[in-house]
Amino acid sequence: MKALALEFPQPDLAQQDYASQTPVRIILALLAIRWIAGIAENFGIPAISEVSAIFMTGCLFLGFVQHMHLSAKSQTLVLGLLAWMFAAVLSVAANYVGNVDAVALLALLALYALFANAASYNVTSLAALRAIQTFLVAFIIVGTCLAVAQIATGSGFVEAGKFDTQRAIGSDVHPVSFAIQMVAALIGLEVIRIKQRLAWSFGHLILIGLGMLALYLTFARTAWVMLALCTGLTLFLRASPLGRILMLAVIAVSGIVLGQLSGRFSDLTSLPFFFQNFSVSDAVFDYRYVDNSV
Repeated sequence: MKALALEFPQPDLAQQDYASQTPVRIILALLAIRWIAGIAENFGIPAISEVSAIFMTGCLFLGFVQHMHLSAKSQTLVLGLLAWMFAAVLSVAANYVGNVDAVALLALLALYALFANAASYNVTSLAALRAIQTFLVAFIIVGTCLAVAQIATGSGFVEAGKFDTQRAIGSDVHPVSFAIQMVAALIGLEVIRIKQRLAWSFGHLILIGLGMLALYLTFARTAWVMLALCTGLTLFLRASPLGRILMLAVIAVSGIVLGQLSGRFSDLTSLPFFFQNFSVSDAVFDYRYVDNSV
């Protein structure tokens, strides 16, 4: 029996493991291209982030067409994004908008859907999680260093009408997009820690602290609210009834304090006036609306 077994080629487990991780490496390579493109655009290379996003979309689309795999874990999100993209295409076409920025935003909607599907389908092992963890650690460290440098040197984003406020853009081209990426990185890092069943470590806490610092320096309230909702929902589902009440009180007080200290929510006091005086007939179509809800 041993002689018979030796006559047949034995499977190379290392080679099989490497082959199984190839899609994950491709996904991370595409992320790295987009990440580097955002940094390069900050140093004066125009529109490279949009070009990289369209390139990523094309690569992920080719991969999807080749295998036609729709992940059951993310199909609701994927189909919702594609439906939103279809509605956005109709809206752009109806308003005769055909510039590069509009096309890039439409490509982003497709990119979100294709990336969510590819990641959900291919990230199935702890080895894949370790590769993603390495990328997230690099993203948080480099992004925070760039954010701090931008604020320190006065080279951050300056919003119209608020010339006294510097907002960090980190490794992207806008504070909001960078902040949302940082939120995703922080959540991803914590999810990986839980999946690996690891306790909180000093290094992990340092990374979380760095990410929170970069997030604050962006002054991107959209990302702040997103992180608060994700954290609050997770804690709420795991807490006891009394713990839920206390947690909601803490979140409410923290939100009020943060809003007062940062001044980022002060303009929301004008919302009642806005709704009372808003007129649909006077509204002007803006192609950027296709991406705002995502």
